[in-house]
Amino acid sequence: MRLKLRWIAAIELVIIIILIFLLSISFYGKPAVEVNENKGENALDELDTLNFSSGLLSPRIYAGILEAKSFMISHFSTLQDAIQQYINDNNISASVYVQNLRNGAAFGINQREGVFPASINKLPIAILVLQDVEKGKLNFTTPILIEESLITETSDQIYRENSYLPLKDLLERMLSESDNTAYYHLSNKIDEQDLKLLTTYYGLDGEGIYTWNKEKWMHNAKLSPRLLANIFSSLYFSTVLEPMNSEYLLTLLTNTSFDIHGISHLPQSITISQKYGYYDVEGISLLSDCGIMYINQSRILYCIAIRNADKQKSLNAIGAMINAIYSYVTQTRSTLDLFKKQGYISPPASP
Repeated sequence: MRLKLRWIAAIELVIIIILIFLLSISFYGKPAVEVNENKGENALDELDTLNFSSGLLSPRIYAGILEAKSFMISHFSTLQDAIQQYINDNNISASVYVQNLRNGAAFGINQREGVFPASINKLPIAILVLQDVEKGKLNFTTPILIEESLITETSDQIYRENSYLPLKDLLERMLSESDNTAYYHLSNKIDEQDLKLLTTYYGLDGEGIYTWNKEKWMHNAKLSPRLLANIFSSLYFSTVLEPMNSEYLLTLLTNTSFDIHGISHLPQSITISQKYGYYDVEGISLLSDCGIMYINQSRILYCIAIRNADKQKSLNAIGAMINAIYSYVTQTRSTLDLFKKQGYISPPASP
């Protein structure tokens, strides 16, 4: 009997040892995701256990749109200091807002000071025109009656040679050439209540944005570079229009009469979707430019306004600031890409 009990105890002991061994393998033997050669597959396996509703990360991570360990640009402190120094050295009055659209990192200098957007206010009109196209109220071939009273002195001869022009022609002239005659005709097609709702959605002063009265926009934080930037971020994320229509407007803004590459001394290979506006009334001058720079995988939103400087000095200032943004992003990305390649923050390994 004692012998039998000893055998049973021995068998139980062996079973316990085996179980402990198996548990130790499952717990300690499972390699960490960071050091496993198949870390990409393991990472996906881990993510498979989560989903958009239960996971605490950005949904873009789970969807595979945004890679982990991307080392995105998280601040612009050095750039901000450089631009502030330029403003001080050149004795200019400027407002600047810059944002990394991929993660929201941003900085501003006087970014909430009021500015009159001038021709930048053509963008909400274009957005509402396309909204009416989506509603079926208009289409790209809708003939627009050309009214003589709305033709400006500097307008193209095409307006005097045609009684009607297709909506698409006017839309493209309004954005690519900043054509005021096209703007006046398309503005007449927009419902005022829709325009009020759209500007409110962007946080803008719906009255001040379309009046040249300086009392309406000076010192008005609701007409500032910070809020004008919302128009571009809305297009980028397609928050108001269908994606194809947001893409269409941003594409039109990559080829305009305003030579943004020339004034900023950037290569033509860098895509910039932008709109500028110029105001010079009653001794007050203002040049603004807002847009998105597509620098490899980076998407950088900017909105810059220069006050009370002659036009060439304002152009030079905006060009210098855009060039500084581009240089900072490319140089910073060069460093961060080394971390990305390694998979961690550490000095690059010796060759």
